[in-house]
Amino acid sequence: MHTPKEVRQAIIAIWLTIFISAVIELANYWTGNISVNDFVTLALFFCILGLFPYKIAKGSNRARWVYCTLAVLSVTLSLGGVFESTTTIDWIGTVVIIPLDIFTVIKLFQADASNWFESRSKAQPSHTV
Repeated sequence: MHTPKEVRQAIIAIWLTIFISAVIELANYWTGNISVNDFVTLALFFCILGLFPYKIAKGSNRARWVYCTLAVLSVTLSLGGVFESTTTIDWIGTVVIIPLDIFTVIKLFQADASNWFESRSKAQPSHTV
């Protein structure tokens, strides 16, 4: 079965979120808002986040749920901190990334996408211990 359009769109949105976040943190580093250690830690974190679009593209229902949980948590925490004192760069990033996260969650749970993930999980053998 082919990958549904909704899943492909969500994967693109995830990559955009990771890219925009990386650019924001690079700008924060250049402007002295974060240290080298923080920047390296964030770079490693973004590399780990890069596993999500890969696993989602392979039909991993677990990756879909974990990513969506993280996205909802991110949106919730971002909205809670919108009025906190943040840099202009962070504020712009928040305004851009929140709609992308919402878009991703919606796309990954539309009917065609959910059916595809269910069919993929049934086709793959369960790895229970």
